[in-house]
Amino acid sequence: MRSLSFLMLAGFTLLFLMPDAMSDEGPGPQVGFAGNYDTDGHAVNVVVSGDYAYIAGGSEGLVAVNISNPANPFYAGNYDTADFAHDVAVSGDYAYIADGANGLVVVDVSDPTNLTYVDDWDKAVYYNNMYAYSVTVSDEYAYVVSGYGGLVVVDVSDPTNLTDATGLNTDSDAADVEVSGGYAYIASGNGLLVVVDVSDPTDPTYAGEYEVGGASSDVALWLSGYVYVAAGPNGLVVVDVSDPANPTYTQGYNTNDYARGVTVSGGYAYIADSANGLVVVDVNDPTNPTYMGKYDIGYARGVTVSGDYAYIADQDSGLVVVGMDSDGDTIADVADPFPSDPDEWTDSDGDGVGDNSDAFPNDLTASLDSDGDGYPDSWNSGITSSALYLDQFPFDPTEWADTDNDGVGDNDDPFPSDPTEWFDIDNDGVGDNSDAFPHDSDEQFDTDGDGVGDNSDSFPRTALFKSWWGPILLTIIAITGSISHLIARTNKGILADAEQILEELGIEGGDVAPARKAIDKARKFSWEFGYWYFGVWDPNGKVWAELARGKAGKISFEHDKIQEEIDEIDTMLKGFDKDGVDVSLSMAKMELAQTALSEGKFEEAWERLASARSIGSKLKEEYVESMKGIDRIKAKIAEFKEKGVNTDELEKILKKAEKAVEKGN
Repeated sequence: MRSLSFLMLAGFTLLFLMPDAMSDEGPGPQVGFAGNYDTDGHAVNVVVSGDYAYIAGGSEGLVAVNISNPANPFYAGNYDTADFAHDVAVSGDYAYIADGANGLVVVDVSDPTNLTYVDDWDKAVYYNNMYAYSVTVSDEYAYVVSGYGGLVVVDVSDPTNLTDATGLNTDSDAADVEVSGGYAYIASGNGLLVVVDVSDPTDPTYAGEYEVGGASSDVALWLSGYVYVAAGPNGLVVVDVSDPANPTYTQGYNTNDYARGVTVSGGYAYIADSANGLVVVDVNDPTNPTYMGKYDIGYARGVTVSGDYAYIADQDSGLVVVGMDSDGDTIADVADPFPSDPDEWTDSDGDGVGDNSDAFPNDLTASLDSDGDGYPDSWNSGITSSALYLDQFPFDPTEWADTDNDGVGDNDDPFPSDPTEWFDIDNDGVGDNSDAFPHDSDEQFDTDGDGVGDNSDSFPRTALFKSWWGPILLTIIAITGSISHLIARTNKGILADAEQILEELGIEGGDVAPARKAIDKARKFSWEFGYWYFGVWDPNGKVWAELARGKAGKISFEHDKIQEEIDEIDTMLKGFDKDGVDVSLSMAKMELAQTALSEGKFEEAWERLASARSIGSKLKEEYVESMKGIDRIKAKIAEFKEKGVNTDELEKILKKAEKAVEKGN
């Protein structure tokens, strides 16, 4: 369809409007679920080092999780600290934990499966005790913020022996700290960003501050000269710190909830926004932060980026890993068996067909069920299954089995285990092929062949007598019986049945020809004289007459089946036509099928009908997919309009696509 080409052009235009960040570190603007590990604790923050994520797990202490496969993170080890682990930093073989009232705790993580205590420091500079909220390590110093205890700088050159500390009273409720270029940037709970000169870590000095507002809880660095603050109810705030003594506001973005954590990578800020989940903001231009997307989780507290993945400390679910989601179905490519198909993300049975399209999502052996009757059309890759039964009538939802292989489905076959019988017109329990009286439910057999059913025949084994006549009438029987016998033993009635069936069909050639030949064959065994019709003395005549009637009946049945299928497809196509789908080709195929039926070409008629149904269904699917694509473009246009982006060209393309769909091209 020509409309699809317009949709592809529109999609490429959208890509050009987006910044190119895919080559940078991080999952990019569109993220989806990759994996999860529930720490069973109160996950507050997370850092990544090598193949391990280290989680500050609140009352659970430090938890190490193996993330060598981001789609399947699993437990490695943990160290239960004495208080409440708020934050963690890893440098070399050591993890430095901000453990609340327990201060700074150092743990050996050289073997993540066996975390061991090394040392701790719990003395504040301006108070007798330190309450550690956050920690970062730079060179040989750990920088710890302690609320109104300010900044504490601990010498960690020997992690096994913490012996010296300096600090600075920040006059604020210090909540998080990052260090870069000789400066410490401190986010405080009372809405301040405080800058401290730590070029000499033994003598930290106040440099400047900026009132961010809200309740700042995290700070991140990326482009030189800018600091990104998670400012609680004020969302993301970007501050220009090119002059550390005079930080100035650059721009902000309202994340809609309570921004608790932030990290910046590859031109994107990843914000842990409490109950709003993870929010992704484009900060390639710090003066114009732009919303790109989000991922809903329980309650996001902290976030870090490593490689192509973002690792989120979820208060409710522990560690949540998100990665690039190319098709936008909320499942990261690494965990999505169909990363380019937004309609599929799971393949439970591993047969290569997505669960949403797989009629048998938990059975590897089959995927397709055209008529939706619960029986597969075919086996996948030649595999068979004992749990499923192959559909012998894949386009008939009322039939799936033909036990006796007589061409009539078991549900319509009164004799599903008898290949010689498939009709019982009078419902007397005897198949028409064996029933001497197929239209009389009171009679089934005529043992003596006298034309009178055994149930009514007083002498069922003697053709001469049809009732109890007395000996006195034997002479009359001898004279008249032979004539009656000749007339009774005729096949005229049988042939009349066959001829009437074919006459009602009105078909001469095609698949009807064998039945007419059988009638002609039967006629060779009979002869007429005046008004008298004499039957066949040779039993072969009756066999041919019954065969002719059987074939005529079977042809009539198949004719009716094909006509029912034609009527069903005609109704389906008319429905598609009302929806705007061009079904002219399918209608043409269906008309050819009707012609083939009228000519008695049943096999050709079935093939034409299958083609008509297939083409019509495919056109319907393409029409629906085109309309979905148009709806997605409309949504993008609306999104860009809200952001002030000019969408004139996209709207022109959209109109062309809509016209093309209306024309059915």
